[in-house]
Amino acid sequence: MNETKFVVTVTDQFASNGRVIAKRLGALLGVPCYSEEIGQEAGRTLGLPKGVVNASEERSRRPVGDTFFPFLIQSRGSRASEMQNRIFQTQETIIRRLAAEGSCILVGRCADFILADEPDAMHIYIYAAYADRLRHCMRWKDVDEDAARRLIRERDEERSAYHLNFAGYTPDDKAHKDLLISSSLLGTEGTALLLAEAVRARFSRAGAEARAAHRLPRQHKPGR
Repeated sequence: MNETKFVVTVTDQFASNGRVIAKRLGALLGVPCYSEEIGQEAGRTLGLPKGVVNASEERSRRPVGDTFFPFLIQSRGSRASEMQNRIFQTQETIIRRLAAEGSCILVGRCADFILADEPDAMHIYIYAAYADRLRHCMRWKDVDEDAARRLIRERDEERSAYHLNFAGYTPDDKAHKDLLISSSLLGTEGTALLLAEAVRARFSRAGAEARAAHRLPRQHKPGR
């Protein structure tokens, strides 16, 4: 593929196999895929024990009785602890550096928001049918159905709260995505293959020239 440098951000619904698909997508395109590596580097930079970075995201909870609107009128990160803000800022620096270094896949960590103004970025959201998520979670976490349902509910709340707090919108907000796809439709391998074709089409030389001729300004990012 005669291509420009590109970055693909992948935001995934918990237990949708999104991270597995993103890794496979990177292999198909021949570019690195960064997921947990971002959190690990942030932990090393901040001198934090292993797991603390992920735990900061998992502890993000939307206050009971709160509404969507208050998140939008507050400054970015205002509902996070000082440590959560430090972790986010460190991960933001890492994500921007990785995007500047070369073509890559970036998973989670609000990379879609951080790179919203990057002209050669494609933002993807991967979700799945609840029954498939339930099955994946039971197998992946080795838990029974009740525990899997509880875990899915908790992780959905945490990911939405984290994204709302730092980006100002939910992870599945269509206004901030170029492509949304259900991994239930084609499975892990089929989804990765389809996404690879979409990325190749998006970042081919001809595609880049067509985009330049018809480019529209992106929406202003909230919280900036």
